[in-house]
Amino acid sequence: MQYLIRQGLKANPKFMGNPDYSTVDNQVFMPFQTGRLKDDESAKLIDEGQKFVPDLIAASKRHPLLILLFNLGKSQIPRDLVTSAF
Repeated sequence: MQYLIRQGLKANPKFMGNPDYSTVDNQVFMPFQTGRLKDDESAKLIDEGQKFVPDLIAASKRHPLLILLFNLGKSQIPRDLVTSAF
């Protein structure tokens, strides 16, 4: 999932909002690690997830993913991001 979300954000940077205040952090989903990896190292680890995408898509056809989004208000950006990732 982290690979898909990162790819969605790279392809659609408008989903991040104002670029002066928002950036993509590859390690935001790794809260339990001690310290930080170098950006290129974390990107390489995330890119390894690409090989699992076909299996995820096949499995989600049998057992659809349920993604809950809260506090959207009138914004469709998070929903659009999730949709574009698949």
